[in-house]
Amino acid sequence: MATGSAKPRKEIAVMALVALLLLFAIVLAVMQFNNLRDLRALVEEEKMAVTQARATLNQRLEHRDNVAEYEERIRVLQLLIPQAPREDQVLSYFDFLSAEHELNVQQISFGGREENAEAGYVRMPLTITIEGRYQNLVNFLAHLYDGDRAVRVDSVAMTLAETPGAQANIRVSISAGVFYSSN
Repeated sequence: MATGSAKPRKEIAVMALVALLLLFAIVLAVMQFNNLRDLRALVEEEKMAVTQARATLNQRLEHRDNVAEYEERIRVLQLLIPQAPREDQVLSYFDFLSAEHELNVQQISFGGREENAEAGYVRMPLTITIEGRYQNLVNFLAHLYDGDRAVRVDSVAMTLAETPGAQANIRVSISAGVFYSSN
């Protein structure tokens, strides 16, 4: 009888051991599945990081290839807004423009400086009075808009010039500002 009851106990112990092994295998499989899922998410993150790094590299390579263009832009901007006031250059610039557009400069006067520390520039207000034909004045103003120096025209006042014996000319008083860097 002892052998008969030992056999079912042995079978129960073996079945319990098999069930435990099966449970252990299931737990291991679930853990491996979770690890695999985490690794796949990590691989996707790394792929996105590599894609972003490639895009950044391509952008930097493009910037490197465009260095000459960027340096030319800086040079042009420094001409538009130089490092110093250079009033003599402003006067020469307006003399050149007036001669180019067949206008007579009557007066140029500078006002007080207005510094804009946030933007990094100083504005030099000026008033210029010139006389000439209407179309020449229009061309002069258009040249100021696309010129070699940053000029902001604040107002334009026109009157008929009273020059005896001359063709009908217009006198224009322009309030404007030219700029230089405050850095």
